[in-house]
Parts: sequence; C-alpha cells; structure tokens
Amino acid sequence: MKVKITHTIDLDEVPSFVQDILSECGETLRACASHRYKSMVGGITNFEKFTHRLNQLRADLASVDNKLEECANIMNGYNSATSENLEDPPVSAEDSEIVGENNE
Repeated sequence: MKVKITHTIDLDEVPSFVQDILSECGETLRACASHRYKSMVGGITNFEKFTHRLNQLRADLASVDNKLEECANIMNGYNSATSENLEDPPVSAEDSEIVGENNE
C-alpha cells in the first residue's frame, strides 16, 4: 500500500533533496538494466521465473516513475516559492509603519 507523507525542509535544501532522490532513481535504473534484465533474458525458458522477474522489473520501474513524478512536483513547488520570494520582498517593521500612516 502506498501512502503520501509530508516532509519539511528548508527552502535552500530542496535542490539537494531532489538530487538525492534522482541519484536513488539512477541506482535503481542501473540495477534494473544490469542485473534484472540479464537474469530475465536467461530465464525465458522457465515461464514462472521469467514472469516473476518481469513483474519485479515492472514494479521497480513504476517506483522510479513515482519518484520522478514526486521530484517534478517538489521542484514545481520550489519554483513557485522562489518566484514568490523574488516578487514580494519582505516588509520591514519600518515599511509597515509607513504604510499604516499613509492609510490613516
């Protein structure tokens, strides 16, 4: 069963967090390409073994796909957050007093 979780990190840590996930995906893909694929080709004569390995390969690839989608979603949020920070500079206490005086 898959569940969604929330993970809170500092905004400046997001790119390295995503990079770690991408590295994990790369390792899984390398394992799929080398070990599982080669052992699958050698097991075509044994139907049960072949289908088991094929299903495992498909599950691993689906897991990578899910992680890549998560990376895209995280980076979309990161892009939105960093764009908002550029558009709306922080208001200092002095600036807010000036705004308040002008509205009275």
